[in-house]
Amino acid sequence: MSQQHQMMMQQQQMMRMLQRNYETDQQKLVKAKGKKVRIDDKIRNLKSELLTTREDLSLLQGSDMKLNKQQQKRKKKLLKTLAKMNGKIARNTERLRSINSDIAKLETQTEETSHEIEKENKKTKNSK
Repeated sequence: MSQQHQMMMQQQQMMRMLQRNYETDQQKLVKAKGKKVRIDDKIRNLKSELLTTREDLSLLQGSDMKLNKQQQKRKKKLLKTLAKMNGKIARNTERLRSINSDIAKLETQTEETSHEIEKENKKTKNSK
């Protein structure tokens, strides 16, 4: 096998590997963006639910002495719900931050791979 033929084979192999990496990164990127949209929706829904709960709670404001037993129970339950929702929002916001970071890394990686593919294409064209 000639040296030139061997080099050409290596370049083709490199191109296939780069192309595979690029496609894999693209798929990961699409998945991450989909996940981001779902979490954005989840956060939006939680925030609207939080607003409703706060409104309900504001109706029950006042000293516990003025509220009857049922209203006191409702107020306690709403406060617990509020705390849970704040926790969920915080967790989802953290997940969102992590996903945004992953997306940025993948976009950078994809761009770098794309540049490598372009370089390899130029090499291949120059060697022919």
